[in-house]
Parts: sequence; structure tokens; C-alpha cells
Amino acid sequence: MAENRAAKFTCVIEAILLDALIGDPKELYHPVQAIGRLIGRFEDKLLHEEDSDFQKFLAGLATFTFVSLSSASAAQLLSKNKYLALYLMQAGLSERALLDAGSSLRKALKVSREHADLNYARKELSKYVGRDTSKLNISEIAKAGVETIAENTNDGFVAPLYWLCVGHVFGMGPFFLWFYKAASTLDSTIGYRSARYEYFGKVSARVDDVFAWLPARIAGLSVVLASVVLRYNAQAALLCIKKEGSHHESPNAGVLEAAFAGALELELGGPARYKDRLVAHPYINKGASSARPHDIKRAQTLSAVSAVISSALIIGSCMVLKKILSKKELL
Repeated sequence: MAENRAAKFTCVIEAILLDALIGDPKELYHPVQAIGRLIGRFEDKLLHEEDSDFQKFLAGLATFTFVSLSSASAAQLLSKNKYLALYLMQAGLSERALLDAGSSLRKALKVSREHADLNYARKELSKYVGRDTSKLNISEIAKAGVETIAENTNDGFVAPLYWLCVGHVFGMGPFFLWFYKAASTLDSTIGYRSARYEYFGKVSARVDDVFAWLPARIAGLSVVLASVVLRYNAQAALLCIKKEGSHHESPNAGVLEAAFAGALELELGGPARYKDRLVAHPYINKGASSARPHDIKRAQTLSAVSAVISSALIIGSCMVLKKILSKKELL
């Protein structure tokens, strides 16, 4: 029994290492793409502009229920094969992809500055953010890059890892992982406060908030600890989380943005344009330095070290929990 328990968490560690080594190979079909297509089909079939708000809410509830449970069940079923299990665990973690995105943006900024034309960097940034990037200056592009790395440290790595490990405690790691990934994909696809998605995406947005709440706090703590290791401003990171972590519209993204803003001593947040509307996001760590291209590299390093610390905290805690539960079963 001890061997089985160790083997399960060994697979988690292997998935983390595999993600660090290869990330998301472009030649492989990613499960999130399948989830995205499934969401699109449900939206086409169930969401109608003439429906009442309540009908849209019920359609969104049906979409969330089917997409999340079918994705999780399929993952659990496919994971009976050990190789598919490892792939599905690795595919659910996106730290390497996040770091690669940061590197691509840094390279784009370098090219843009050399040619005195920011359009290349703006186009590169638009791959990762939903805001209008067409008029952003160098500092604003760098700030958006840092914010993206901060938020996705939790959404792309810590939260999926948390639910994978919690699931393994109960023998259902792939199910828990891909239930969360489906919820996260639903939130990023339809969880917007807009005329079209306000009610259709409400369930998806709220469930994602709940499932990412505790992992975001673990990630925030890991950023503080990583700041100690890297000799960034750990005290400011902790104070920013305490004072400004709740200022963001998202109860979870705010924790990470505040942690990164304090640790890197940067001003983040502020107004951002989305298509034809300007959203007055609150400033975080207002009055601190404006972001510059080299801060993206610092954010990447902070994210990577935070991911290592989060992994140790989560895996260690879940192994202890599994041991406690196993002892209770024997009594």
C-alpha cells in the first residue's frame, strides 16, 4: 500500500519534470483544445440572444455540468493506461508554456525596439491577453506581461497541481485535475461580464473562483518564500497581498498580482481597454516603479521558483494527508 501511494506521487513528480522539459509540444493535440471545441458546440446549441436571463443561466449550468464532468470522466478512464495517465497529468500543467510565453514576449520587445516599431511586440502580447494591445507603449506591454505571468502561475500550474494531488489522495487524480482544467477553460471562454455571457457564464466563473481560491493563497505564500530565496522584496510581497490582494476583480488573480507587484517593486493594474470599452482596473502597489522589459525576466524567475516551492508544499501536504487517512482506515 505504501508502494502504491509513493508510486502515485512519483508520477506527479514525473509529470512536473516532463512539463519543465518539454512543455506543450505544438505537434500534439492538447486536451484543452478538445474542451474548447466542446464548449463552442454547447454555446452554439444552447445560447440564444432572445432567451431570458434565467434561460441563459440554465443553459450555462447545463454546459458547465456536461463539459466538466465529461472531461474529468474521460481523463480518468484514459488514465488506466500509464502512458496516457502521465501525458494527461503533464498536459494539465503549464508552467513551461508560461515561461516560454514570457521569453517570446521579451524577444518580441527586443525586435520591436531595434526596429523602432512596437507592433510586433503588441501582436505577440495579444496572444496571451484579452485586452486591446494596439496602442500600448513599452512599459504597458511589459506590465501586461508581468501580470500574465503572475496570474497564470496559479491558473496554469499551482491550481492544477493542487487538484491533481488532492485527487490522488482519493485515487482520482486525473478526474480532479481535468475537472478543474475544464472549469478554468470554461471561465476563460464564457466567464465574462458581458451582455452575451453575464448569465450563461455565471456558473463557470463562480466555480472557477471557488476551486482556485486555496491554490491562489498557496501560490501567494510561495511567491513570498521565493522572494526570500531570490532576494526580492519578500516583505513588500506579503504586505501587498494583505492590503491589496482583494482589490482586483478576481478574488484569486489579485493575490498573485499583489504578490508579484510587491516582490518586484512594480506598479501593476490600472485601466485597460477591451475592444471598445475602457475598464478601470484598480492599481496595485500604486506609486512603485513602472515595468520595463527586463522585469518580464524577473517575473519568469519568480514564477519558476514559486512553482518549485508550491510543488513541495502541495505534494508534501497531500502525502501526509494520504498517510493519515490510510491509518484511519486500518483502525
